[in-house]
Amino acid sequence: MLAGTACCRHRNPQARAIPADCRARCSSHESRLECSGSSFCRAPRRRIETVSVEDRHRWDQRYAERDLAQVGQVSAPSVFATCESLLPSAGYALEIACGRGQAALWLAARGMQVHAVDISPVAIGQARSALAKSEYAERVRFEIFDLDQGLPVGPPCALVLCCNFRDPRLDQAMLGRLAPGGILAIAALSDVGAARPGSFRARPGELRRAFAALELLKDGEGDGRAWLVGRRR
Repeated sequence: MLAGTACCRHRNPQARAIPADCRARCSSHESRLECSGSSFCRAPRRRIETVSVEDRHRWDQRYAERDLAQVGQVSAPSVFATCESLLPSAGYALEIACGRGQAALWLAARGMQVHAVDISPVAIGQARSALAKSEYAERVRFEIFDLDQGLPVGPPCALVLCCNFRDPRLDQAMLGRLAPGGILAIAALSDVGAARPGSFRARPGELRRAFAALELLKDGEGDGRAWLVGRRR
């Protein structure tokens, strides 16, 4: 997702949470570990795959139509512009729904090792192209990844960044990926101040409730956006 854009990706806020035993994922996009039988994994896979394909095609088209001049720009998400100092500048970062990779490159420029994932092959292709022209090739890995069944496997994170994407099923998984003292920075569309409230916008106070286990560092709601920065205790 482009830094500062108003567009946001969402999953059904009423969807069930993903059990821990269903979140095991192979680091390859092509294969997955099978769950041993929770109700989440017994849900029809055909529907999950159909939704994922629809998402991928929709976002591929959007990224293909956007201005290529913006590819390779190194920039922090504008929603976190007032609290950049709260985000770490070392350690391992996971970025969820990274889009063309501007934020991932920015994190690498700050000194972090970054694993950035997105469902769109077009976006990841553009991000990899930008990475190849940058000086951060050893610090960033871009991966095509479907988040419908969990997060990619990896080490505990100093930072989990999720900007302009909201899937409540991933809330516990994101908390679980934080190292002690790790930071979660998340932003989504919100009903608060929105011209047109929608079923896929975060409800008032939703992010605070979802991430109440964290030490709240800073948050905000208004003008149709909600965001939160918190630290694992």
